[in-house]
Amino acid sequence: MKDLGILKYFLGVRVARSQEGIFLSQRKYILDIISEVGLLGAKPLTGWCYSDWASCPITRRSVSGWIMFLGSSPLSWKTKKQAIIARSSAEAEYCCMAAATCELKWLNGLLKCLGVIHTCPMELLCDS
Repeated sequence: MKDLGILKYFLGVRVARSQEGIFLSQRKYILDIISEVGLLGAKPLTGWCYSDWASCPITRRSVSGWIMFLGSSPLSWKTKKQAIIARSSAEAEYCCMAAATCELKWLNGLLKCLGVIHTCPMELLCDS
């Protein structure tokens, strides 16, 4: 191990100390990222989703997965067993697409809070 002195930055978070306490700040980095990429709103927000019907041999629950992109950059991804036991592969796919749509809408809202307004429609693609 090596002592690097007083902590100033950790995982992109700025750490500042004063008489009043310790302050954490990440706002500068978010603004830097947004200004660095420029016309972020012109890039499409796209999601790919996949569901594997009844793939768990014990519970017979389906596994869903998705990945969301802003342009060609991945933003979020998830793989999870579905909460229900789907009666068909179509039902498993619809459940997966519903969850992926919620994620797309949440990401769009988050980007809007950061000042990134999309003019392109969101797109959700599925393997079926």
